[in-house]
Amino acid sequence: MLIKVPTQLSELAGNFVRTYALSQFPSWRPFAYRFESRASLLSNSLFIDKPLDIHTKISKLKFVCEGGELGEIREEAYSVSNSFYVKDLVEQSNFMVSGEGSMLSRALNPTSLTVYYLFQKGLTTEEGNRNLVGLDENMVVFASRHTVIDDLGFSIKEIDEGVSQVDFYGCDAQLIQTALTEVSQIFLTI
Repeated sequence: MLIKVPTQLSELAGNFVRTYALSQFPSWRPFAYRFESRASLLSNSLFIDKPLDIHTKISKLKFVCEGGELGEIREEAYSVSNSFYVKDLVEQSNFMVSGEGSMLSRALNPTSLTVYYLFQKGLTTEEGNRNLVGLDENMVVFASRHTVIDDLGFSIKEIDEGVSQVDFYGCDAQLIQTALTEVSQIFLTI
């Protein structure tokens, strides 16, 4: 999607629309994990991988599901053999999952892993996410960044003296149009 802006504002406009778009479109994101034994950010007695590493790998995936109200939480329990791959998560999930088909974790023994997903937009802090679930010593909670956009970027090209073209890529043009409409309403005066 292309927009034309005064050259001196092109970088600012591109960043503003991009930042707004990334923070305004909700998505399902993993934010908490329950293990069968005491867990912490860096250690767990059942997994070779640290919870932080497991979260990093699972967070790279995209989760799509019909419906969803802002703030809604869904939890899914997954059976984990000694190795847990994206294909295993896909087979056991109610979400449509897309992303690289790599290994997500390695367990010392077969176990289970419960993942909590939040439908939200923007950034939710770790503290905010902690308040969403009943915590115990078997849970680890992370901050979460919610967006339906995978890789939104932009490029700038001067087209006339004093006028530049900002070209957004990495998302559907309708998402940028919606962001532009909402951004323009921010600046309306009474």
